[in-house]
Amino acid sequence: MKKTILPILLMLVFAGVAKSQTFNFAFTSDNADNQGYSYVLNSTIKITGVKITQIYYDDHMNSGSFAYVLVTSYDNKVTGSRIPTGNFYTFHTDISSNKGSQALAQSFQSIPITTGTGFLEIGNNPTFSGSASSMGYVAGQTYSDAATLARFSYFSMDLSVAGPSLGETKKSGIGVLPVTLASFTANQVGGNVIINWSTATEVNNSFFTIERSSNTANFAAIQKISGKGNITSLTNYAYTDVTPLAGVAYYRLKQTDVDGQFVYSNTIAVINNATPQITVYPTINPTNTIRFTGVTTNKTLDVFSLTGARLFTSKLQGSQLVLPSLPKGVYNLRITGLDKTSQVTKYIQQ
Repeated sequence: MKKTILPILLMLVFAGVAKSQTFNFAFTSDNADNQGYSYVLNSTIKITGVKITQIYYDDHMNSGSFAYVLVTSYDNKVTGSRIPTGNFYTFHTDISSNKGSQALAQSFQSIPITTGTGFLEIGNNPTFSGSASSMGYVAGQTYSDAATLARFSYFSMDLSVAGPSLGETKKSGIGVLPVTLASFTANQVGGNVIINWSTATEVNNSFFTIERSSNTANFAAIQKISGKGNITSLTNYAYTDVTPLAGVAYYRLKQTDVDGQFVYSNTIAVINNATPQITVYPTINPTNTIRFTGVTTNKTLDVFSLTGARLFTSKLQGSQLVLPSLPKGVYNLRITGLDKTSQVTKYIQQ
């Protein structure tokens, strides 16, 4: 039974729900001013959106380039044996891009010396070349979708901090995205579909869920695979769908972080356009005897649950077979030949 693989597009980042680019910093007081304070600042800064501050128009009122600022959030944790009150003398960010976006600097903002969260706007309204209307941007709005965050990707940030017993210190951070997907493919091998994917990096990655659909609208989870947590080397994953859908089947990955955030990969497809050689009946059965028409020599029948668990296997001999007593429900019957080609039939036990 021949299966054809539809064209597959490789994707280098997960799409869907946008994830923030994150920068992490740590500062320790040095008592340079002899005030005797002792504390540590751990600061996490995330790019959460892009605010369009102004759109420029040509003589024909066509929108073109635009000005913007980055919207970021900070999460500061201050610990120590003697923590000062008030604000940091300096809490200043500079950020750089490898995608042509301009380097940005944060204007002065008072940040308290305490554990807490807040927001920073970074940038003095630099100009971004491109059509605001073609990107769907409106002046005064903030955009946090995946396409925008990818378009304004910034790879490094410097944070300068000064405060009581803390001389001005600059630390550099490299932007971290939770998971970078290097490849994602699905191929039919015999009667199965082999799904392979690899990641270039993983940060706080909890697990992947493989989802399958017959129509790209309604996906169902068929397997959960644990991630590696934190790793910076290439990591390969694989899963075998032993009960692939008849006709076209669509697959995608759902990647979930340890904090519950998740994103989806692109969708890939495998199509089975062959005509079944064997007919199984009845497929809605109040008994446990099933019958066949067609060639059944050198064939094996397997019964699977909808979660992919193999419940029963038997060689086909003759035109009927008695199944074990199955609980009422829906199952998949897979018939496989010596050449490893197979067909799957939905079976309902009443």
